[in-house]
Amino acid sequence: HRDLHSFPTRRSSDLASGIVALVLSSALQRLISGPIVDLAGTARAVTERRDYSLRATKRSADELGALVDAFNDMLDQIQRRDSELQQAKEVLEERVRERTLELQQRNEDLNQSNKELDDFAYIASHDLKEPLRGIHNFSSFLLEDYAGKLDDEGRSKLETLMRLTRRMETLIDSLLQFSRLGRVDLAIDRVDLNEIVAEILDSLAISLREQKVDVRVPRPLPAVRADRVRVGEIFHNLIVNAMKYNDKTEKWIEVGWQENPAGPPVFYVRDNGIGIPEKHQEAVFRIFKRLHGRDKFGGGTGAGLTIVKKIVERHHGRIWVESSAGAGTAFYFTLQEGDVRA
Repeated sequence: HRDLHSFPTRRSSDLASGIVALVLSSALQRLISGPIVDLAGTARAVTERRDYSLRATKRSADELGALVDAFNDMLDQIQRRDSELQQAKEVLEERVRERTLELQQRNEDLNQSNKELDDFAYIASHDLKEPLRGIHNFSSFLLEDYAGKLDDEGRSKLETLMRLTRRMETLIDSLLQFSRLGRVDLAIDRVDLNEIVAEILDSLAISLREQKVDVRVPRPLPAVRADRVRVGEIFHNLIVNAMKYNDKTEKWIEVGWQENPAGPPVFYVRDNGIGIPEKHQEAVFRIFKRLHGRDKFGGGTGAGLTIVKKIVERHHGRIWVESSAGAGTAFYFTLQEGDVRA
C-alpha cells in the first residue's frame, strides 16, 4: 500500500530533475556553445568574404570573452596590415604611372630631338655641298687659266685646296648617308643573303684580285626578313673594311654565320688583318673616327662602321667586334627585324 502511494512521488521527482537538467543544458548552451558557434560563424564569414572589418560579438567577461577579444584583436591587426599594404600598393602604382609617363615623355623628346638632328644634318650637309663645289671649280679654273702666272708654290696651294674640298665633300656625303638612315623607313622583305654576298663579291672582284684576297663562305647563308639594300651595305662595308686593313702576304676574309639557340642567327665577317687593340674597339663605331693617318690604308672618312652600326640597330640587332692587334678582326652582328628567319 505504501509503495503504490510513493510511485507518483518518484515520477514527479524524475520529471523535476529532467526539467532542471534541460534548463541547465539550455543555460550552458547559451553561455558556452552559443559564443563558440558565433565565433566560428564570424571566422567562416571572414574567410569567405575576405572582409577583415567583421568582428565577433562578446557576450561575457570570462574565458570565452577573452577568446573573442583575442580573435577581434587579430582581425584588427590583419585589417591594419591590409590597409597599409593597400596604401603602399596605391602609392607604388602611382609612382609607376608617373615614371611610365615620364619615360614616355622622354622617349618622345628623344625621338623628336633625333629627328631634328637628322633633319639638321641633312639640310646642313646638302647646303654645304654647293659652295664646296664652287671652291673646287674655281680652284680648277685658276690652275687652268693662270697656270703660266703661278709659281710652283701657288699651284701647290691650289692643288691642296682642291684636295681638301674633295675630302670635305666626301665627308659630307658620308654625313648625308648617315642622316638618311634615320629618315627613311626600312623596306622589310625576304632577303637571300647568299645573293647579296655574291653580288658584293662580284662588284669587288677586281680589287680582291689585285690585292690577292681570298674570300671564303664556309656554308650557305640563311634567308632573313630585312631591308635588302641596307643589309647589302652592312656586308659591303665590312668586306671593304677587311680588305683595307690587312698587311699580310696571304690575305683572307671569311663571311659566315652561327646558330644562336637563344635568338636570331649571328653573322660575321672575319679577316686575318692588322686587328684592333682592345682599347679602340668601341671607338671604331664613332663617326669620322680613324685609328690611322688620313691617307694610310687607303684613306677614307671613318664613317663606314658607324653606318653599319646604325643599320644593324635599325633592324633591332646589335654588332660587336672581337680582335687583338696583329691577329685579325671579326665583326659579329644580328638582324632581328621580323624576329625569325624567313
